[in-house]
Amino acid sequence: MKQLLEKNLISTKEASELSGYNSDYLSRLCRENKIEGTQVGRTWLVSRSSLQSFIRSQEERKRGLAESLSKEREREYRKVTSPVAKATRAAGKVHGEVDQAIKSTLLSASLYSRGLKLMARSSSLVATGLILALSAYAAGTGALENFADRAVVSALSARESFIDSVNALE
Repeated sequence: MKQLLEKNLISTKEASELSGYNSDYLSRLCRENKIEGTQVGRTWLVSRSSLQSFIRSQEERKRGLAESLSKEREREYRKVTSPVAKATRAAGKVHGEVDQAIKSTLLSASLYSRGLKLMARSSSLVATGLILALSAYAAGTGALENFADRAVVSALSARESFIDSVNALE
């Protein structure tokens, strides 16, 4: 046993106090040959230099992982706060506003086209009345002439009221 202790070997309990790792974990590292150690009975004796080398490599590994994680988070942050991301969000808002404007414009255009259809029907009615009135006037009968005059006046007033209603829709 003295020979083993002279080789700079320490017990897993003492190695646990030095490294902060559990003594069972250190025994497992010895079995897996990740650190040098010798089993005496059921106890493992760990090489102090091998343990220190393992601890240094773990610290370097932790630093490397922390650095790569930091860089990854920085890339994610830059991606979210980049002008492209901001422009994409703004474009989404504008798209919604444009969509709403188009829908409201189409609705008013639909109402306008309905008004045009109504105006076309009214115009044909007015034209028919005018033709009848002119025909009666040409015939020279007094009764038809009075009827034609009244029909023209009625048609013109209907046309004006229709134009006013279409203008109110706009």
